[in-house]
Amino acid sequence: MLRSLNRRHKLASICQFLEKYPASSVLLVGVGGEGSPFEQMIERAVAARVDWVLASDVRLVENSPWTFVVADARRLPFRDRAFDLVVANAVIEHVGDEADQARVVHEHQRVGRRWIITTPNRWFPIEAHTGAVLRHFSAGWRRRHGDVFTRLLSRAEFERLLPHGATIRGAWYSPTFMALSERMAGPGHQSSVPLPKAELALRFQRAAAFAGASPIDQLVGAPVRTLTVKGARVVGAQTDRTWSRRARTFWGESMQVVLPEAVSNQLIRFGLTEPGLTAILLRLLQTGDTFVDVGAHFGYFTLLAECLVGHQGEIHAFEPTPSTFQILTANAGSRPNVVLNQVAAWSRPDIVRITDLGPRLSAFNSLFEPRLEWREAQRARGVPVQVEAVSLDDYCIKAGIRPSFVKIDAESAEREILEGMRRLLAEDRPVVTVEVGDFDVAGVPTSAELLQSVMAHGYRPFEFDAGVIRPHALKDLYSYDNILLVPEEHALVGSDPHG
Repeated sequence: MLRSLNRRHKLASICQFLEKYPASSVLLVGVGGEGSPFEQMIERAVAARVDWVLASDVRLVENSPWTFVVADARRLPFRDRAFDLVVANAVIEHVGDEADQARVVHEHQRVGRRWIITTPNRWFPIEAHTGAVLRHFSAGWRRRHGDVFTRLLSRAEFERLLPHGATIRGAWYSPTFMALSERMAGPGHQSSVPLPKAELALRFQRAAAFAGASPIDQLVGAPVRTLTVKGARVVGAQTDRTWSRRARTFWGESMQVVLPEAVSNQLIRFGLTEPGLTAILLRLLQTGDTFVDVGAHFGYFTLLAECLVGHQGEIHAFEPTPSTFQILTANAGSRPNVVLNQVAAWSRPDIVRITDLGPRLSAFNSLFEPRLEWREAQRARGVPVQVEAVSLDDYCIKAGIRPSFVKIDAESAEREILEGMRRLLAEDRPVVTVEVGDFDVAGVPTSAELLQSVMAHGYRPFEFDAGVIRPHALKDLYSYDNILLVPEEHALVGSDPHG
């Protein structure tokens, strides 16, 4: 009785959506649960209203009046924006872990101009698939029923999977949640809802202000996120244990991260990392630009660049460490204008050895001695991994690209990377950011020497300070920072830093 009422309620909401937003092409994802598709209330009602194509993980249904396609919901075999509407009714809890669920949401955004996703509430007393009462609250019970579903979702967990702008119906106590995308994606639709530069700047300012607030204000403003990160750091410091989680960036992107890894901690708590470098990208990257992300890590700057350059632009990301590259792929691998490279940027084509410090210390993986504090260095168990290396000059010629912006964050390998992009600096003249910091690593030049090597090509150094990008004066000794270098003919040279 309850399940029937719940289905009727979902049907009414979907029909109201179709009346408000008529659709001529609809994709129904994952039909084939209880009974045949002809017996399912929601699917029959939708099919009666529109012409549609069905993607399903079950065998083809014979004698069907509709078109069935056997497909993986995480990798739909359809072009971008192929359908006016994509509907997935109680599918997402069956597709795999959190990363798999995020990929399904992304695929809905990619192929549908609008979309609807429903899923049962993990905390509703009656489990939707088995009818169990309260027993599904136990993690052990859920594991034993992995053949029925893979990951039930609470409202908060469901919300973290969704892009900015999605509407969620259903309170925390409702039997079902429904996510709706009411904003139509046009030809320039990206993986996340595009935001005007002014809105992005405002969101960044709020996130950066919260990141700079006092610990008490951070605890009061986001108690769950703050305590989650602090707890993970305490346990991780004692056991080296890590946890895969999803973070929401300040512009609304959902990312897979690993607690208590340093960058992940910041993304979970604040929705951003490296505010100075983030501000530089927000200021300088434009629609249609080509961005090269050297040292992409889990993909924060890759995804931010995708948001900024739009579908007309391109992102080429480099992350050599295999375990880190897997997470980068989960976050950005399905983006049509993002090219991921599991290679190291270097001075020449070569095979080089990188130290893989594991997920918790992945931000410090290096081709040189890892830049760790003494105590952390004593605990670290680095594993040497051989990886392919290329020069950016060679790569860009083969890829046929002229970068507008090159971001370099390569844990002491900056000199070799800059050696391998001499042609780019002399001819293509991209904007470049270089991570600096003098940590007395053997075989690594000083940060001032690195900056001077770029300035010799007619570049000027800038820094982000007190909310503005201003000219930078070279220092004898650098702590951690990112310095912006722009060609001397760039509009930023000689401009008002407050402009």
